[in-house]
Amino acid sequence: MKAFWENINELNEYGMYPFHMPGHKRNMISDNPYLIDITEIDGYDNLHNPNGMIAELEERISNIYKSDKSYVLINGSTCGILAAISAVTNYGDAILMARNSHKSAYNAVCIRGLRADYVYPEYISKPGMNAGISVQAVEDMLEKSRKKNIKYKAVYITSPTYEGVVSDIEEIASKVHEYGAFLIVDEAHGAHFGLSPEFPRSAVSCNADIVIQSIHKTLMGMTQTAILHISKAAPIEKLEYYLRVYQSSSPSYVLMSSVDECIRMIEEDVLKSGAGRSVLMESYAERLNKVYDASRAWNDIAIYTPRQTDIVDKKLLYDFDCGKLVIYSGSGSLSGKQIYDILREEYRLQLEMSLKGYCLAMTSCMDSDESFDRLIKALGEIDGRLSGENASEKDSCKSYEEQQNNINIIGQQHTESVYTIAAAFEGDKEERELAENMVAADYGYVYPPGIPFIVPGERVTNEIICDIIKANEAGYEVHGVDFKNGRPYMKVITNP
Repeated sequence: MKAFWENINELNEYGMYPFHMPGHKRNMISDNPYLIDITEIDGYDNLHNPNGMIAELEERISNIYKSDKSYVLINGSTCGILAAISAVTNYGDAILMARNSHKSAYNAVCIRGLRADYVYPEYISKPGMNAGISVQAVEDMLEKSRKKNIKYKAVYITSPTYEGVVSDIEEIASKVHEYGAFLIVDEAHGAHFGLSPEFPRSAVSCNADIVIQSIHKTLMGMTQTAILHISKAAPIEKLEYYLRVYQSSSPSYVLMSSVDECIRMIEEDVLKSGAGRSVLMESYAERLNKVYDASRAWNDIAIYTPRQTDIVDKKLLYDFDCGKLVIYSGSGSLSGKQIYDILREEYRLQLEMSLKGYCLAMTSCMDSDESFDRLIKALGEIDGRLSGENASEKDSCKSYEEQQNNINIIGQQHTESVYTIAAAFEGDKEERELAENMVAADYGYVYPPGIPFIVPGERVTNEIICDIIKANEAGYEVHGVDFKNGRPYMKVITNP
């Protein structure tokens, strides 16, 4: 039997290139990690009570991102999200959250026994993905809550989305603060924001109260490394308590060393420019531009960019992270899953994910010119097949694509909440074949991206059942649901 590391090392031997997280792309040069795997011995500080080298690292992070205070996270953005929601709420409070939130936010709602109301993202028809959360949608929900005498302690939004769509955080923050609530932004996919004008502004500079970023997603940190920023207006003492609750009592010095190395590279890079700009990020943006420039010559394969129809009063409705390459067939000749599979099996390019009509290549400043050239060549060849002599192959895919178009975008489902997540999750339940009007007692979600299509306490609809079946038939990884003879079974409330 091969050792774990031997199996993983085969990716390098086979030449499989990672257009997925972590952002270091296996390019970082470091010593044997066992040599730096220590515990909280004398002189090496303590993550749960930092006053030495870890405290200095957090100060340096704060200086880079211009936050009031920043924290190192070694349990990923997940622990930051759990701590943030716990810090600004008491048990049983109400929270307004984007329906396209990551499962970790729903877990926080469950743990704290919160009532969750939802604000829904807008929709981009091509390639068929969620847009951002509009300012108007947040304002409308806050106004409704006033009329119903519901007091939201916090508003929770994911920006950027998995696909790179950025909401107008500054305007949303203004509305949320007028209402008297805290704004938490899951910026896990935006740790590179604000480091260069080529990329969107960070929510930290847009007046959000707590911002969580995964430096392992779009920077060069090791998997599980993240950071959290908090404003002076937020409950810092309570947040620090919950960080101690949700982070391991044996924090990894290997991971903290990775955070330090990532921050050190950024510091040296910005210092090198002499103008407070990241040379690394600027050269990264130049490499990305080559991909977008090449895509304009393709007839069918496309890479999403905001269109003129997304501009109102000379301003984009939603900003966009160009580092997220959302790839799709403009004619619908190939599904996102088909493009994803072709890139992996024929070109040894492993993408991050596929969903419905598109697939996602996650890039970072650590991607090389050669890696982008490989992707451009591969997509150009696929485009040539579709727009050339293989018209018959094109036609044969249409029924498959039509089927995909019938799957709702995750985060768009509107369904009735019968119980709070905590009440449903902790109540009596049994596994049954799903049927309309049952009440879910567990999460069901496609992974990635890990956004639930149904959460505990929500009523099951025929539309959701169809989505689950189609997602499974299309080859997506559906969690929380068992399939028996093609039929979905999951845990539901007994006699709701």
